[in-house]
Amino acid sequence: MYYYIGSCEYQGQVFGIGDSWITNDCYQCVCMEPFGVGCCDHNLQPVDYPDWCEVIKKPDSCLSVVVMKANHKLPCLYGKRGKRPDTWKSDNDPIF
Repeated sequence: MYYYIGSCEYQGQVFGIGDSWITNDCYQCVCMEPFGVGCCDHNLQPVDYPDWCEVIKKPDSCLSVVVMKANHKLPCLYGKRGKRPDTWKSDNDPIF
């Protein structure tokens, strides 16, 4: 009797069943049995932000951030009056 643990091949690399990875073009892929490789877009885009802000993609990353149009080094933070909005980064972590 033979026991074989399945695997998937994607762009010359071999992955085990259940393994997941993110490609250079920002797709998240997973090796699934018995189907093989399944991938979906990993680059999530913010959709609700003020007119004075815009979405840019961080260089060499799959991360998109909302920044001030006038200065891409400033994150676009807004929220309810009197409440500081939650941020995705620490105060000491520059966007670029």
